[in-house]
Amino acid sequence: MKLTKNAPLTDAEIDWLEEVLLKYGNDDSMRGDYHPHWDFEKEMTRFVELCFRRMNDIAGCLYEAPEQFQPIFNGREVKGTTYTIVEELCFGYMKDRSLDDWSAPPEALRPSLEAIALHGFEKNFPMVEKLSPA
Repeated sequence: MKLTKNAPLTDAEIDWLEEVLLKYGNDDSMRGDYHPHWDFEKEMTRFVELCFRRMNDIAGCLYEAPEQFQPIFNGREVKGTTYTIVEELCFGYMKDRSLDDWSAPPEALRPSLEAIALHGFEKNFPMVEKLSPA
C-alpha cells in the first residue's frame, strides 16, 4: 500500500487541483450526485490523493493550531479593486454542516458562523448585494 505524503499542498498542486475542478466540475458537482468521467485513471488518483492531503492538512491544523488556519480564497478585480471571494468556502462549509447536527454551536462562535451562513446560501445573495459596495 502506498501512503500519501503528509505535507501541505504546494502552490503548483493547488493550481493543478483548481484546473481539474474547472475541467470536470459543473453545477451538479456541488450537490454531491455528480461523478466525473475521468480522462485518465492517473489523473483521478492524483486528484483524490491531493484532496485527502488537503483535508488532512486542514484537519490537523484545526486540531493542533486553529489560530494558524489560513483558508484559500480567490479574488476578483473590479475597477482596479480586488475583492476576496468567500462564497466557495462558505457554501462548502454549510454543506458539510448540514451533514451533522451542529444546531448548538458555542456562543463565542455564533457571530462567525452567522457570517459564514450569510455567504453560504444562495437565498442570502440579495442581502449580501445590499451590503456590498456598488
